[in-house]
Amino acid sequence: MSQIVAPEAAAMRFAGPMNYRIEGDVAHFEADLKVCDPARAAVADWKLQFWTDEGGPAVCIAEVPLGGVSAAQGAVIPVGGSALASLPAGDHPHRVGLRLACFGPEGEEQHDFSTFAHAQHFQLPRLAGVVGYRFDADSVDLNVARVDNPREAGNLSGTLSLELWALPVAYRGGDFQGVPVAGIQIGSLAGQDSFVDLAFTLPASQLPPGEWHMTLMLREWTPSGFVTRDFSRFAQTYLVEVTAPAAEVAPVAAEVAQAVEAAPAVEVAVAAPAVEAPAAKPSRPSAPAAPAPKKASAAKKTVDVKAAAPAKATKKAEPVTDTVSINKAKSADLAALKGVSKKLADAVVAGRPYAKVDELTRVKGLGPKLLDKLRSQLSL
Repeated sequence: MSQIVAPEAAAMRFAGPMNYRIEGDVAHFEADLKVCDPARAAVADWKLQFWTDEGGPAVCIAEVPLGGVSAAQGAVIPVGGSALASLPAGDHPHRVGLRLACFGPEGEEQHDFSTFAHAQHFQLPRLAGVVGYRFDADSVDLNVARVDNPREAGNLSGTLSLELWALPVAYRGGDFQGVPVAGIQIGSLAGQDSFVDLAFTLPASQLPPGEWHMTLMLREWTPSGFVTRDFSRFAQTYLVEVTAPAAEVAPVAAEVAQAVEAAPAVEVAVAAPAVEAPAAKPSRPSAPAAPAPKKASAAKKTVDVKAAAPAKATKKAEPVTDTVSINKAKSADLAALKGVSKKLADAVVAGRPYAKVDELTRVKGLGPKLLDKLRSQLSL
């Protein structure tokens, strides 16, 4: 941070008139300096700077190095030069001044500062009329009523670019950091000429979550690259909320669901206490109780199945077993086994017949480890 040296302690000060001239992006300025301390003036590294307020605190936009100044005490020395200027953006007047500074023992020192009486209106390409934007899915619509080049008729601007930026804070001029949303180069513009009724639909970059200050920048190509010439700051901020990722169903959950739907009714019937319900007395000796029909719907009405159990069937009921036949069981019965998916059960059925249980390892997806877990539940 610069230290301001008191006037009575300054090594040099401004004396007499000061002048400046702006040509494009180049600032020419000159001043007379009075030597107050010859020893310090000769050894210090001096610089003459051109400053402007830029809508806020004053900032340096051009600088000419002077080096050491060797002269007798009280001597008046003319200094000056030209430098590429970082002109402030915007279409409004600015206060300007010259600053005399050098590097001292504790950093940069300001020995004098003088402001010009009049304000400077920089002739830069500018936005005019209504400016707007609208997001539409992955694109953004930009609308600009007019872009003007107020420079003299013989001038031709550098390539102009319209850029929509999302900034974390409201833009006040100068350098900025943010997210470039969209942009397009619209070409060069002659002095005293305009582009009118500009409308573009451009691909838009995705903004991270946060509250963003949207700003449309008009930038011009110069020897220093693209520099901001004017801007339109939108009053309403653009809010991007954090979105939680959609929950994904694990594949194993789907297999479990299929196994539940396809569970053989005989297992459900055995687990149900409906056997305690008294059955109707038959007119003749009844056959052994038949297992419930192998349909999932039978599990919902176990009592009805038991009531229909008295033998009217012509076939002898098959005994209930705890194992599943790999040669006779339906695909749904196999899929009911833990670790067996519907797809794997279909593959087992398609590979029949099997001479022994170990032959199941030839089915793709049914390895020795899974077979060892299932062996106690399987039979031929």
